[in-house]
Amino acid sequence: MDIREIVLHLRQTASDRAVQRATGVHRQTVKRYRTWAAEQGLLSGPLPPLPELEQRVRQTLPEPPPPQNVSSVEPYRALVSQLHKEGIETVV
Repeated sequence: MDIREIVLHLRQTASDRAVQRATGVHRQTVKRYRTWAAEQGLLSGPLPPLPELEQRVRQTLPEPPPPQNVSSVEPYRALVSQLHKEGIETVV
């Protein structure tokens, strides 16, 4: 789905859920695009051509950070490494 279609849907409705249903884009992503489009002044007035719009997305819309998964064993990394070096293994 191109950004232009999402922006057009954002202009038509104030509901992120409605845009989600119409486009299939996750609601949190719709929220991120709505905030970005408002900052760029794209929710009113004429839209720029698609290539310019895509370039604007690349330049001004930050990528979301990757999910952060931290192991519950992380605080014990040094101990686990030491035990592993000593040949001690886990029993399940």
